[in-house]
Amino acid sequence: PVLTEHRYGRGKCVYSAALLESEDTQMGRELWTGILERLLQGRRQVRIEAPPCVEASVKQVEGTLCVSLLHTLAHETGSPAGEARIRIRDSFLKVDRAECFPHGLIALEREGRDTVVRGAQLPEFSIITIYSEKQ
Repeated sequence: PVLTEHRYGRGKCVYSAALLESEDTQMGRELWTGILERLLQGRRQVRIEAPPCVEASVKQVEGTLCVSLLHTLAHETGSPAGEARIRIRDSFLKVDRAECFPHGLIALEREGRDTVVRGAQLPEFSIITIYSEKQ
């Protein structure tokens, strides 16, 4: 695929001739991840690891992260998607607690200088709210 990078204000954008996000192959995921890593230049603060059938979005509001997880195959499979891991850099947010709708509180784990939140057996839709120590 042909890639073009442009600067816009303080940011960058990349255009692709191919629909990279719809390329559901290992090579497509590695290419897409590589482009994002290059643009972020190692400054990724939140990393979500989930099965390929889970779409994720992150929104930050005043020291709180809201992570929405959508199991896109729930109607077809009728079963949970499995586990999602949300890794947060301590330099970005000092995590105090995490709650999952519809399950309740979620245990936190430490891995190096990161806090890891695990959402297990994801239903069709989950919202994980991660609160900072300041809340």
